[in-house]
Amino acid sequence: MFLDSISKNFIGELPDSNYVFLAKPPVELGKVLMGHSTIKSGKKIPSSNEQIIHTILWGLLGVAIAVAIIYFGGVYKIGWRIFWVLLLGLGIAAVRASMFNYVNYYLGEQGLAKITMKSEDEVKKESILLFKDAAYMVKGLTDRYKNFVYQGTDFSYEWFDLGGEKLYTISGTYQSKEGTPKYTASYEYYWGLEAEKLWTERIYQQALSEIKTMGYYEFGSKYGFKYRLGFGFIEKIDSKDRSIKINEADIKESYAKKGILYIKTYTGSSWFHKGDAIEIEFNDIHNSRVFLSLYYQMIKVGISTDK
Repeated sequence: MFLDSISKNFIGELPDSNYVFLAKPPVELGKVLMGHSTIKSGKKIPSSNEQIIHTILWGLLGVAIAVAIIYFGGVYKIGWRIFWVLLLGLGIAAVRASMFNYVNYYLGEQGLAKITMKSEDEVKKESILLFKDAAYMVKGLTDRYKNFVYQGTDFSYEWFDLGGEKLYTISGTYQSKEGTPKYTASYEYYWGLEAEKLWTERIYQQALSEIKTMGYYEFGSKYGFKYRLGFGFIEKIDSKDRSIKINEADIKESYAKKGILYIKTYTGSSWFHKGDAIEIEFNDIHNSRVFLSLYYQMIKVGISTDK
């Protein structure tokens, strides 16, 4: 069951002993640091044949409901009869089939994995990300509102290679207007969060090494801009290779508000920014958590959050 090899879940607690890990962690992940399972101990996982039988029975139940609607509802047109039979028969069967998903999540020193089991000894799907194959990650966090009423929060953690091809995505939605969700409500959010932390430490050490040899570390962004951070300066380069370098002495203050970093300078407007503040959206920058960590390290002005 591999339970003894998983010491923590994605919020640093012991995994719930009511859940077990059936899928062995891929060896490529190295040492497994955390894990989560949706497979309850003591619960029999149906075999493939049993799953087919269950799905068919649920589909027949849907057909029976459709027949009742047709009979008692006085549905006479053949088109509508076919519609109700297909809708409920296939729909309920599909719902039942989707319930046969038993998932193990892993986070290791070298990457992460999600393994969906079809049965106790049969893997349905396996997806793996090895950090060595990725060049950068982008995090997204968006609150959704309708008529000023909070509807939910969408999150995403996406890793890309050097060519910009997407390698892996962790995404979902949760309901928590006040902040982060409960673990039981969105464990994939915490899976992505812990993966981001591990990834950040990896890239942060790489960035410090490059700064020592090159004098700066370069960050890409969603819209093609590049940002360079070095000891005592930040530089921005646009798609036309125009650049502007701002030294620490030119920065009046910097602060973060609603996912945006504002850098106020003593100078006026330029192509780089309008008014007295430069605005950098965290969600637009590749490896944004590394960017923030390096900014604190390289620019001694710091970042305030009390605006």
